[in-house]
Amino acid sequence: SLPGQFETANAVLYSLLSSERFNRQYSYPESLVEKYNSLSLDDLSNAAKEVLHPEKLTWIIIGDAEKIKAEVEAAQLGPVSVQSMNSL
Repeated sequence: SLPGQFETANAVLYSLLSSERFNRQYSYPESLVEKYNSLSLDDLSNAAKEVLHPEKLTWIIIGDAEKIKAEVEAAQLGPVSVQSMNSL
């Protein structure tokens, strides 16, 4: 999907401005596929552990509480609070 990100003049301009802002080579987008392909599952897992903290997330699940509440509780995402659309 990377080539599709540069289909308009504005997209190319934004890429150049972004490279300038972050002090990257203007050819930075060309190197992304190789960089992405060189990542291992361990690389991605380690990076995710650094930035993702599921215990700090607030989950908002929309649906019929009578039908899904038991499944949501079984997922053990945390305390479940049901809000009616009328109370919002």
